[in-house]
Amino acid sequence: GNTCFMNAVLQCLTHTPPLAQLCLRDTGLSTSSADKQHMDPIAAMQAHIKKALTASNAVRPMWHASNLRAINRR
Repeated sequence: GNTCFMNAVLQCLTHTPPLAQLCLRDTGLSTSSADKQHMDPIAAMQAHIKKALTASNAVRPMWHASNLRAINRR
């Protein structure tokens, strides 16, 4: 699959200072009114960056990996 490439991209995005600073704010970035039935890749990215930059161990992007096809469609 594309999970190796996806992981590399997520790592680059996570460690891009302006994006990381934006994602670490308490406000949500998503402008969509997505409910729990619909995926929200922007909110998922924000949650991933927050977790990756605050966790003391490795973070697995399980949500991104399991929703890769749906993200590509958007």
